[in-house]
Amino acid sequence: MIRKNIFIIFFALFIFLIAAYLIVDIYKLISSNFYSDQYAISKCPDGEKVRIKNISNIPPSLKSIKYERAIVTKIIDGDTIELGDCRVVRYLGIDTPETVHPGKPIECFGPEASKYNKKLVLGKKILLFEGKKDKDVFGRYLRYVVVADSGNFVNRDLVKSGHATVFEKYISDNNFEVYQDLLYSMSIAKKNKIGIWSKC
Repeated sequence: MIRKNIFIIFFALFIFLIAAYLIVDIYKLISSNFYSDQYAISKCPDGEKVRIKNISNIPPSLKSIKYERAIVTKIIDGDTIELGDCRVVRYLGIDTPETVHPGKPIECFGPEASKYNKKLVLGKKILLFEGKKDKDVFGRYLRYVVVADSGNFVNRDLVKSGHATVFEKYISDNNFEVYQDLLYSMSIAKKNKIGIWSKC
């Protein structure tokens, strides 16, 4: 009788564990489908899916623009990054001094800009906001970038800290309100002689 009761208890525990695992798997499956637009790939080319939840501290100039989520896995230079889904993104509206251009030498304050960009976004979860043009002539995606955890607007941060200038050549690619925000940030950096404006 005792053995029978022990067997029943162990069998019930076994069934409970299987049911628990199934429930967890079903929940993950439902969540990944329901929140499919909230997931990003962690590493190029075969990373895991990582959820990046909605944030409330989006910069005012970007609030009306639809965004997607991503994770930064590589820094190419001061204004270009690679994502976990293997896309290469060029920061829209700004330009940092060259460090990896095949036809140009390393430019003044280029290494500093690349280092600062690395500090801002490498390994971070980010939000990508589109402007009026999807890609540049090199096939890189043109985006405004915000760090998901902090709400830091990376394009503006690079300009305001004197690591980048506003890319006035391609003004038509930009959202007008965001572009004005970037211009204002550049005027502050220029006035205070920060970064590029004091070193180069």
